[in-house]
Amino acid sequence: MKKYNLQRLVLIPLSLTFLVLISAFVLTSYHISQRDEATFMESRYRQFRTIFSGLAARDAQAMLTAAEFIASQRRFQEALLENKLDQLQAHAHEVFLRLQRSLQISHFYFRDAEGNLILRVYRPEDKSPATMRASLQRAMETGLPAAGLELGKSGLLAQRIFYPWRIQGELVGFIELGIEIMPTLRQIKELSDIDIMIVLNKDRLDQDAWEAAHVYHTHRKDWNLLSDCVICETTLDLSKEDLGHLYTTAVVNNLEKTAGISGQIFRLGHFPLFDAGQNQIGTLLMVVDMTERSDIFKTFIFRIIGFSLLISMALFIFAFSILGRASRQLNSGAERLRQKGENLAQSNQRLQQEIVEREKAQQQLQEFSKYLEERVSERTRELANKNREIETSRKSLEAAYHELKEQQATILHQDKMACIGQLAAGIAHDINNPIGFISHNLTIFERYLQRLNQFFALQRDLVQRRGDSELIAACQKGRRDFQIDTMLTELPTMLTECRDGTSRVSQTVESLRIFSRQEVPQHKLTDLHHCIDSTLAIIRHELREKIRVVKNYGELPLRYCYAGQINQVFLNLLINAIQAIDEGGTISINTWAENEFIYIAINDNGGGIPAEKIEKIFEPFYTTKEIGVGTGLGLSIVYEIVTRHKGRIDVASKVGVGTTFTLILPFDERAKPRQPQANPLGTPINSTPEGNLF
Repeated sequence: MKKYNLQRLVLIPLSLTFLVLISAFVLTSYHISQRDEATFMESRYRQFRTIFSGLAARDAQAMLTAAEFIASQRRFQEALLENKLDQLQAHAHEVFLRLQRSLQISHFYFRDAEGNLILRVYRPEDKSPATMRASLQRAMETGLPAAGLELGKSGLLAQRIFYPWRIQGELVGFIELGIEIMPTLRQIKELSDIDIMIVLNKDRLDQDAWEAAHVYHTHRKDWNLLSDCVICETTLDLSKEDLGHLYTTAVVNNLEKTAGISGQIFRLGHFPLFDAGQNQIGTLLMVVDMTERSDIFKTFIFRIIGFSLLISMALFIFAFSILGRASRQLNSGAERLRQKGENLAQSNQRLQQEIVEREKAQQQLQEFSKYLEERVSERTRELANKNREIETSRKSLEAAYHELKEQQATILHQDKMACIGQLAAGIAHDINNPIGFISHNLTIFERYLQRLNQFFALQRDLVQRRGDSELIAACQKGRRDFQIDTMLTELPTMLTECRDGTSRVSQTVESLRIFSRQEVPQHKLTDLHHCIDSTLAIIRHELREKIRVVKNYGELPLRYCYAGQINQVFLNLLINAIQAIDEGGTISINTWAENEFIYIAINDNGGGIPAEKIEKIFEPFYTTKEIGVGTGLGLSIVYEIVTRHKGRIDVASKVGVGTTFTLILPFDERAKPRQPQANPLGTPINSTPEGNLF
């Protein structure tokens, strides 16, 4: 009699099903990873263009300022007009060394009004004619300063500016300054972690000039490394063969493709490079190291596969045991039935007894079959339950994956905010230095004004006592004609206004510097009112003409928290309030402490939020703003930070009336009591004629 093998009949299809599910999951995860990498590259490209444009504009402005300074110096004007080139070189070399140290300026020329070379300051022994640049032609045509990216026959790529030099209104020549592109590429790598490689077309270069330039640029690659182009500048620390492989891969495979070199994985993108005359001079290759991201994805896939195989093995062993027991019971019953048949065949002589025994055996067989049916049904239900458990586990994994994507988006947003903080700190430092000079000069000017007042008083007294009537009348007429008394009366007021203005700028710069300071997050005792005031100072320009801010500060204790994260909470809420107000409006900030909780309420009288949207506003990527205005991450980040500080945030809104966000933070047992505010509650602080209250 044939034996039944339930294990083979059930476990083989079940194993194939698990294999198909795991393969589908791995394939889907791979496609999602590729789409995320493409999005990541698009974001990095936009970041690169923004940083490169900002650095180029900064360098152009710095060179313009330097050229204006040089053109205004009388010693340079006299040396040029008298054709004393040695004296001009001596003066210019001193200035060039300072510019080279402070602004990394590498090129300094004097040209005549026709654009011909007068003096090459950085290399005076080189008397060869200077190249006619597109930016120089534009400056000669317009009579205005012109700047742009220029390429020389030797492969030198630099940002250059040509400044028309006029003496007493007559054009006497041009001042040319240049900064090589390599320092800018290094700054881009430091700011964005993006590597750049510049490849130039050979038809734009001269091979002899290129090879001669090795004396000054030893980092350049071989002329014959590539067929129709040559590698000029790069921030990558790779061999020339690897660099050639990267370029070939990018050109053949086009934008956003992958190349592997020495165990590293790079994502590539190449774009045409144009000079100031809008001529394509080569290719700019953007390279992002994706090795770490790839390793993380592989680790994730291996863990998922291992976990799935572990679960499958456990289910396989369990099903193998259950089905083996059922198979043995089924085969045992069949064997007993066979033995009964043989016994009945041997009992032909006792027919009646055999019939009775056969009926009895048939009854037993029916009972046993019913028992087998019940057992099979029971095992079938158990398998269905296991399948439901597997489906539940799959949904849990899918939810964890979506949560991971949301956290990655949050990290990207915080990385951008960190970059913006670095730029803001640099701007604050650059503004603070000239403001210091202005404040110092105002103090000296005020002292000089006092001495002038004393001198005019002494002069008037001496003229009155010792001068004749004609001299007295002439002095009085001169004072009236030149409005000396009016100037002496108005100058102290003007000095006071200037000092107030520089003080306001200094306060704004200090607030910007404190707000943008990047530190390792520290859990320290923090003044929440100071955090609000710093944030208001940062967004002062957003409030200047249309919004009035009223601060009602109560008595709050100092609290241990992460000050940078709390600043981000206030910034996101205040920016949302500003964007909710179309025309003139009011933002109210109320703080108080009650029942061992700190309350901070930020209210605006904007358009409000519909009731059906309020419950979704803290979800990642959900926004009520227009496309391009909001990312959907601001309130999600606010909710996460407040929750991390063991607090909560409530929202109340009515369409057409306004919205109120209320932060509720518990007291900290280490907190110290705070001194009450000096201004009365409900009174606007630091009112200005424009209606801005800070």
